[in-house]
Amino acid sequence: MSAVTTIVNEGNRLAWYRRAASVSEYWDRHWEASPPAYVRNLTLPSWYRETLYRVLPRDERVVEAGCGNGVVVRALRDRGFDVEGLDFAERTVEANRSVDPAGSYRVGDVRSMPYEDGALGGIISFGVVEHFSDDDRSLILRETRRCLRPGGVAVISVPFYSMLRRARAAVGGFSRTADAGEFYQYAFSKRDFVGQVETAGMRVELVDAYGVRKGVKDTLGNTALFRAVFGASEQERPRMDHPPRCLRLMASHMLLVVARAEGG
Repeated sequence: MSAVTTIVNEGNRLAWYRRAASVSEYWDRHWEASPPAYVRNLTLPSWYRETLYRVLPRDERVVEAGCGNGVVVRALRDRGFDVEGLDFAERTVEANRSVDPAGSYRVGDVRSMPYEDGALGGIISFGVVEHFSDDDRSLILRETRRCLRPGGVAVISVPFYSMLRRARAAVGGFSRTADAGEFYQYAFSKRDFVGQVETAGMRVELVDAYGVRKGVKDTLGNTALFRAVFGASEQERPRMDHPPRCLRLMASHMLLVVARAEGG
């Protein structure tokens, strides 16, 4: 895949320009580099694993909206969850079915999900909605609310416009114009994205963040300071990458939001 060409400071968020990722063909090509056959037995990172186990219902259908190579779907099913993967990348869905014939995978678009109103107890969306335009992202979040029963839970992650990234933006560390490439994704501040989720009719219960190592490296580069902090032993790296919550909310790559559909 093409490398990121430009990161633009839009004031209250960052925008990456590389190649449009709001089309299914992009993701079919993307997942060829890490196909379901290669990752069929991976477990979930501890950064969000316990949150999923704690908040998702075990006696209702849960959907991962934008399931990609199916790691989350298979890991949750192995823990007893009734979970289905939904993705608009048809070849990727077929690849999931081929390595996991007992699983449930469906071709569908997160902007118009193939579920009845209130049919789901939970929806997971990891690294999906940031790739869409403002109008489409608003539509996806409303679709999430529509498909959840009252009180149903959504677990959503997006790139984070963290304090560290805002500090770099304040000193001119990002571009002001997108002079190359197509829109790829946004990074949102906590306040901005929580507001979007609430506008869609969901009540935010938890805000956390994960991926400190990537958040620092992407912002500062592979500097001597980065190597000194994160060049620890393999045993130390998980702790360094997921430090206490106050530090996660300062420098992580991804923002994690848990919200419930209003009415429950």
